[in-house]
Amino acid sequence: MDGDGDYHFLYSNIVDGWNGLEKQLTDTKGHKAGDFVYLGFAFEEGTADSPYYPISSYGFLDSDSDIKERAELFTAYSYQPIKYDDSIYESGYCIKDYLESEGVKVYNIKDVEQMIADKEKTEGLTEEIKNAPMVEWTTLE
Repeated sequence: MDGDGDYHFLYSNIVDGWNGLEKQLTDTKGHKAGDFVYLGFAFEEGTADSPYYPISSYGFLDSDSDIKERAELFTAYSYQPIKYDDSIYESGYCIKDYLESEGVKVYNIKDVEQMIADKEKTEGLTEEIKNAPMVEWTTLE
């Protein structure tokens, strides 16, 4: 909602522990298999579809960081930080190849984060607004 009370849709997303991809995870590139997550995003209302969202990515959760470090790494789309590893988006990586064989275009999570930033800018969401104090509910008498 903006200051005029108008609703602005940014995106919907899902962070799914496996999304049925566990059978395809044949190479973890040194990450813990249990930390794998599918990340799906939709930047238009009503376009999120099962089993894959229009914008699909994946990654591994950063479960090795201590809780303080993890809190500093949270994103708007995930309550746990995602490890950045560009090698898991290269052709030949098991999940990328499988998703593309299913007709799913795969995006690097850094590219998705840029899409989010672009959408926020288009909708007028500024850092000042994002970092503003929480609104408090006051009952008027």
